[in-house]
Amino acid sequence: MTIGFQPNLLDDWHTNSPAPTRPPQVIGELGEVDSFVHYVYAMPFIHTPDAVRVRRAIEEIQSFNATRPLGARRLVVIDGPAHFGKTTLVLHTALAQARAVWAQEERQERSPHSIPWAYVNATSGGEGRSVAGAIAGFCHLPPPSSRPTLAQYLQQLAHTSKPMGLHTVFVDDIHALRSFGGRDARSLADSIKALVTGLPLTLVLAGIELRRHPLFVDNGRDRITAAQLLNRSHWVRLRPWPSHDEAGHIHEDWLRLIAHVSEYVALPRGHKQNRLHTRAAIDYLVSGVDGRPGTAIEWLLRAAAWAATNDKPLDRSALVATKPGAR
Repeated sequence: MTIGFQPNLLDDWHTNSPAPTRPPQVIGELGEVDSFVHYVYAMPFIHTPDAVRVRRAIEEIQSFNATRPLGARRLVVIDGPAHFGKTTLVLHTALAQARAVWAQEERQERSPHSIPWAYVNATSGGEGRSVAGAIAGFCHLPPPSSRPTLAQYLQQLAHTSKPMGLHTVFVDDIHALRSFGGRDARSLADSIKALVTGLPLTLVLAGIELRRHPLFVDNGRDRITAAQLLNRSHWVRLRPWPSHDEAGHIHEDWLRLIAHVSEYVALPRGHKQNRLHTRAAIDYLVSGVDGRPGTAIEWLLRAAAWAATNDKPLDRSALVATKPGAR
């Protein structure tokens, strides 16, 4: 099986297409279990209240930055627990915007395609220079010199981003950027601020516990820069979902998420094999995900694949067999 989409590869953005939103009438013969498993794992993005918040925040700051010819640009910060689905939330907006741009360019017979978004994983390096280099690499730009500096990368990107149509950069796992100093003798906060102010685009950062990250915390050495980044940030804090409402019932967000997955899942024996709607299954799932919808979705997909492979009901027993961390 091949990986369908690698976000740090530009070519994959062009070839990636949305998954089907409804199961086909016939996936395969009853004995062709693999076809059901492959279908389950290709489930499309599930819209949640958090998805709406993230999309609106990105669109608001994109508009803010695009309509201010002068003044400081703002950035979007997506902060939330691990395994929450932050990357998926941002990439859903990014891919939707990119597809819309490319569809319009195809109607206009424009070639080559523009590059509306760039994706960088911050674990690739520990300083702003490495992030700038990764952005250039995503856009297929050659290094500006044999030993490029942050300033050289910024100059290169500043002159090329508008012609290539680049308007937003997503820096994922920003919590991994924890080292300071380096060849440029610049602090991490200074380097990221240089990306925000030195490039004509919108920066979207996502990470874990960013309120305590050196980028946004006054620590003496970078007090001014950290404060400036914090003041320029449009913050979206993703919190664990409550398991129950005020009346003591399972919260409607969980019921809606489980219903979405259940509606999409196709099993060899049809709807009778799917028992995710039972109280036992719902209670067990919600109690085991620590409020993280990303964990819940992945768990449900594993359970559905297990049920199809083992010819078992998709119920509490399937969730027990596939519980995260279980052996």
